[in-house]
Amino acid sequence: MTTKMQQHQVEWRRAKVMELLSKGESNQSEISRMLQVDRSIICGDIAFLRQQSKDNIRRYIDERLPEEYLLYSIIKYALCYHPLVKLMENI
Repeated sequence: MTTKMQQHQVEWRRAKVMELLSKGESNQSEISRMLQVDRSIICGDIAFLRQQSKDNIRRYIDERLPEEYLLYSIIKYALCYHPLVKLMENI
């Protein structure tokens, strides 16, 4: 089996593990039976998925959240202090 095929197989299995977990299947032995792999592989997949989720959250907090907060602040400032808004309040 080529490396590319192995990588595809791992990605498919992890996607299935994530799908089963999201559907409420939390028994690792049952997941390993369904996917016909050793339980240790499922444990490793779950650890990988958990770390990937943590990394995604960290990246969102570090990269996206400050931009979103800045945009929110600009919009809030514009709505509160823009001359047209002030003019409309006086009507």
